[in-house]
Amino acid sequence: LFAQGYVADFLFQKDPLFAQLTLDANELELYQKVYQQLAVDLPPAGLVIYLQAPSKVLKDRIQQRGVRFERNIDSHYLGQVNEAYSEYFLHYSASPLLIVNAEDIDFAHNDRDYQQLLDYLLEIPSGRHYFNPTFF
Repeated sequence: LFAQGYVADFLFQKDPLFAQLTLDANELELYQKVYQQLAVDLPPAGLVIYLQAPSKVLKDRIQQRGVRFERNIDSHYLGQVNEAYSEYFLHYSASPLLIVNAEDIDFAHNDRDYQQLLDYLLEIPSGRHYFNPTFF
């Protein structure tokens, strides 16, 4: 799976979520025109992984990470983005999808959590899957 492709932390098809939350009507109309031109013939992802967590957990992790430009993300906006992601991936079907309950796991600081996910990834077939490490 990984030897034939790339691993990225960006999915072009979800980019409009941010545009819809931040742009006014005129800007959004222009964005949509540009987006349609850029989205022509993009290959589907081999696998999409959605790390799902409550907004409070996301806010705490942003603070822990300490990236200067992220520190002032408004909690209301973060909640809107989180809700938009949940809605988007509820209906997502363009590629195989793995939804990971990331509320109680820490890939950055816990090798066991990371290894559990990696082991799971190497054995899943195509389709929609859910990874909830509290049940493993």
